Amino acid sequence: MKTLHLFTTAASLVIGSWSYASQPNATPLPTEVQSSFAVFQDPVLDGLIAQALLANPDLQVAAARVDQARAIAGATRAGFFPQVAVNATAARQSTLETNYRATDYASLPGVATWELDLWGRIRKSTSAARSEAGAAEAELASARISLAAEVAQTYYTLRATAAEQAAVERGVEIRRDARRIIADRTEVGTSAPLDLARADTELASAEAELAAVTQRAETLRHALAALTGDDQSITLIADMVLPAAPVTPTDLPADLLQRRPDVATAQRTLDATGARIGVARAAFFPAISLTGSAGWESADFSDLLSGDTQAWSFGPKLYLPLFQGGRNRANLSRAEAAFAEQSARYRSTVLLAFRDVRDALAATRYTTQQTSATERAATAARRAANLSNIRYDAGEVSYLEVVDAERSALEAERALARLQGQRLVAAASLLRALGGGWENESVPARI
Repeated sequence: MKTLHLFTTAASLVIGSWSYASQPNATPLPTEVQSSFAVFQDPVLDGLIAQALLANPDLQVAAARVDQARAIAGATRAGFFPQVAVNATAARQSTLETNYRATDYASLPGVATWELDLWGRIRKSTSAARSEAGAAEAELASARISLAAEVAQTYYTLRATAAEQAAVERGVEIRRDARRIIADRTEVGTSAPLDLARADTELASAEAELAAVTQRAETLRHALAALTGDDQSITLIADMVLPAAPVTPTDLPADLLQRRPDVATAQRTLDATGARIGVARAAFFPAISLTGSAGWESADFSDLLSGDTQAWSFGPKLYLPLFQGGRNRANLSRAEAAFAEQSARYRSTVLLAFRDVRDALAATRYTTQQTSATERAATAARRAANLSNIRYDAGEVSYLEVVDAERSALEAERALARLQGQRLVAAASLLRALGGGWENESVPARI
């Protein structure tokens, strides 16, 4: 299988035959995504997001739905205009009146029909179709933001897992060196066989942990490749140091939620269901159309276009729904129930949006506090491990103390790598929860 390489030190990305680099002439990301995820100041992430927006199949599905909704809106709007067509007929027939002798019949009329939208049926239908097209556009915007956020979360989780993997690899090397030294000492009688058994145990445990974290990294690589629309694997190379998380605000203007695409989708869908009520009510009233035709009719094909065969007609057409078996009443009840359902969905969407933002703010706040504390713990644990090794070499402590100190240092380093990744993931989650960045000049009620 071909391996795809992601170079972090060169600030560039190569996936298959497609490449992105942090150069002045690089293709910019779509505006709403660029403004949202520029806070990370990570050109590699920009490249991954750009590739995902170009090639992700789920995003292509959402874009196709927008095209369909726009086409439906266009077709519905056509009802405002007269419908003009040609209805040509040519036949050979025989009847009792002609003693079953075959005769010809031909007609070539132009037909025009124009429905007078007296009760707003066409207007409401068009409004509903436009609102549904707007909802589809908002869903596409939501899909873009969600995809970009998922790419960022997967990417930084992979980076954190790679950093954790590097820490475990260092732990394995330390345990191998310690095991080799203890084995030499055991041979000359300066270390007990119990120390060698403990060293073997610690080395095997570290190797098992390395296999587990490597598996997680592989899974994340495959997930990132799938998000970017590629079926290959992605490999991180060289610099595994995680970047600093962007500074997030402690509180946010509540009106930022108005630009959340899912809120916009719910609002436009609510508008569409409201317009459908108007369509259902219009069905109770008469439908009046102006119809006309002009052309030629002839009993002989050869005389069809002569002046004597010209014919025309013009007049109104009335459709009056006297008895429909309860169909119109049922359609109106269904439209009103759909509006009530969508109203509840809209309120639920807004409440969920508030919860998402509050959860994301809490995650950024507390992961920052956890990271700060874990940095201190990792520094202290590594210092304790170094001191334990010095004391063991001097014969002041048993190897058990060294094992405990090394284990504590490794766990603290792994926890720090995970928390650094979680801070970046929390920032991406906040961007997704807001439907974009958190910059806004207005300062209304706070979230």
